[in-house]
Amino acid sequence: SENRKDAHSIRGSMLESITSYNSANDIYKKYKLFYGYFEPDERHKIAASYYQYLNYRLRLEKVQELPSTDTSALPPYRFSYYGDGGSKTDNIYALPYRLSPCQDHWGYYNYTDNKTIFANNAANEPFYIDPWYRELAYGSMETAWMNSYKVTGGGSRDMDTEAVKACTLKRITYPTGGYTDFDFETHDVNYTLGKIGIGGLRVKKITDNDENGNQKIRNYEYPYYSWGESKYHLVENLYHVWYHQDLDEYSHLGVCRDYLAGYGVPADLIDSPDILQITSFPALTLGVEGDFMYPNVTEYISGQGRTEYTYTYETNHEPYIRPGDDVTAPDWFRSSYIYINSGGVIPSTILGGTATSYTFPFMTDVDLGWMRGQLEKREVYGEDGWLVEADYMTYEECLLGVEAGGKAVQFNEYEFLFARDYLTTGRSRLAQETHEVYGDKGGVLRTTKEYTYAPDYHKLVSEVKETASDGSGIVTKYYYPHDYTSTANAALQTMKDKHILLPVDVRSYKGGRLVSGEQTKYNAYGQPETAYRAETTATEIAFNKDTPFTFTAYLWRTYDANRLLVSEKTRENGLKYTYLWSYGNQYPVARIEGADYSDVTGWLSSASVGLPNTLTRPSDIESRLASIRNALASKDVLVTTYTYLPQVGMTGMTDANGKTTGYVYDDYRRLSLVKNHESKAVMQYKYNLYD
Repeated sequence: SENRKDAHSIRGSMLESITSYNSANDIYKKYKLFYGYFEPDERHKIAASYYQYLNYRLRLEKVQELPSTDTSALPPYRFSYYGDGGSKTDNIYALPYRLSPCQDHWGYYNYTDNKTIFANNAANEPFYIDPWYRELAYGSMETAWMNSYKVTGGGSRDMDTEAVKACTLKRITYPTGGYTDFDFETHDVNYTLGKIGIGGLRVKKITDNDENGNQKIRNYEYPYYSWGESKYHLVENLYHVWYHQDLDEYSHLGVCRDYLAGYGVPADLIDSPDILQITSFPALTLGVEGDFMYPNVTEYISGQGRTEYTYTYETNHEPYIRPGDDVTAPDWFRSSYIYINSGGVIPSTILGGTATSYTFPFMTDVDLGWMRGQLEKREVYGEDGWLVEADYMTYEECLLGVEAGGKAVQFNEYEFLFARDYLTTGRSRLAQETHEVYGDKGGVLRTTKEYTYAPDYHKLVSEVKETASDGSGIVTKYYYPHDYTSTANAALQTMKDKHILLPVDVRSYKGGRLVSGEQTKYNAYGQPETAYRAETTATEIAFNKDTPFTFTAYLWRTYDANRLLVSEKTRENGLKYTYLWSYGNQYPVARIEGADYSDVTGWLSSASVGLPNTLTRPSDIESRLASIRNALASKDVLVTTYTYLPQVGMTGMTDANGKTTGYVYDDYRRLSLVKNHESKAVMQYKYNLYD
């Protein structure tokens, strides 16, 4: 590949194509990826020739499916972005050069001409004084000789509600000619956090248009609630930009003048007396939380009413550790200043304090993300405003572990600052869900499911209790390989070793009586070999951890060395089915009813007709299927054969009477026509936007 413009002296490193092959090395599908570059307007470019690569950002412009066996090239998927076609001189939607200081408090482009990322400060805005600076440097005198809080010469970190959209996805155009448009908006401005807006974007509207002129519009609203309730999730953690040269002289907690100058801090900022920190928003690289979410979202669909979604919500905080959690975490967010006496006058000292993610040395915040984002409520309302249906979910949450972490900073030979934090892990799983459907006359049909999980090993669902509106209920129990002893079945033990956690026994009870049950015997690869069904008038067939299969067998399956299903046998009527595969073992091409696999292969061998497994050419496959039909014509079997367009779909099905049903696809690989054995159209498909 050619040299990338966005990297200095680096060649290639772009994913150019994705190709899939069959076992015969024929191309089934191939996708080509096409790229371009985002570039700044002239106003926000970097001029130095050595750093020209900082003016480019790689972007994906289209993805095209190229021709493969018996197919033609499709039009590409195309991607359009905010900023396309804008002014090359002054374009608010064009990002500046990479590493540009033209950023808001959240790191998004703010359409400024900043020369430094360090912020100005208004005369009436007090500085945040870090607790350790307050403790070690000046005590209560930290602002004694400040004439004003005003700082000039810095950059503007204010948010621009349009510039924040720069280079975001605006449209996807599909091969069919339809397209989807995306409309974004900024989050609501909240003035309780440092008098700056909440950075970033949220989806405002999604518009789908098909090639037939049909349109579907989805608008999104984020219901407003008072701050601190459920409008959005954001912890009030503030990261503060440090620049203060006095600290290096007095307590070694800061950085020296040369370092600040090297980072581009203007001289008047460096030399301003006693400026410690200027408020800015979270720096994610420091582990300070800057993400947030909306627990409440409403979706309006044109002509279809609205759907209201509610998600689980929890701010980050020190989690409650229950006695049964078997988790310990002493000294949450404790910080210590340590001075080691090396023979001087000042004695060794240890001072204790409380650490946070926004005080030095910037601890990793507790992340309770596992308690957020689960769908808690979905309510669907019609155009008339009446509730049509609803789903309500509750979750069981459990703290699984707490891993101690910490940061230590050495200022000099004798002084250290240490702080402790913890990384937490947890689990949130569905405990109960209720589905309600409302009738036109005010009635409601309600179904509730309660979930119980296995306490050991796999932690999967072990029981589901389903209760209907009339109070009737069914209890379904699930058993997995880990619920059996190691000697119960060799394949089950292998499944445990390979972590294949498929249900072995599923049984349902009504009024305490067994009403249905299915048991499955698997091979070592997790493929079902024998199916068993509960057939009894007894109240119960007891679960047996030593004897897995206590029901009555009714279906048997066999697989070949390639793990392909080659035969089935049912107990009812003693029906037998044999399956033959082709297209490089990709698709079943024949079903022979009335004979075992060994019988079929023997008959074909006697007729000198080989199995079609490795064939990939359509003409070869069709010829081989004709030979198979001829070889089996004198046998008491029913033969059905199938042909395919690989990776697209079935093209033909010839039944036991030799009549073929044909399937035709349009230029976009979609089923468009079904023809009978006389090549007459019996079904036609048209595609429009979904309801």
